[in-house]
Amino acid sequence: VGCSVGNAVGSTVVLHVKITLPELAALIQGCKCFIGLDSVASHIAASVNTDSVTLFGPSNLLNWKPWSDKARVIQKENLEDIRVEEVLNLLDDMYIN
Repeated sequence: VGCSVGNAVGSTVVLHVKITLPELAALIQGCKCFIGLDSVASHIAASVNTDSVTLFGPSNLLNWKPWSDKARVIQKENLEDIRVEEVLNLLDDMYIN
């Protein structure tokens, strides 16, 4: 599995086709960092030990956040309130600082 499953934009892969969960796990495992919503993909990132940033709405983090030391979370009452700058700042903290 590689960029053939989606469009490569810079160093970002945007999926636009159906893939299996094992294919998704392999794809995420090959990433430096996974950024996504609270979904199975975020939990797969945790399970394959890939750095991740998961965007949460009003979910209970204690119950639903990915269980990994490499998982970071940004939570707002409304997902629309999460700004790109917040994600970029968190990535800076993870990789630069």
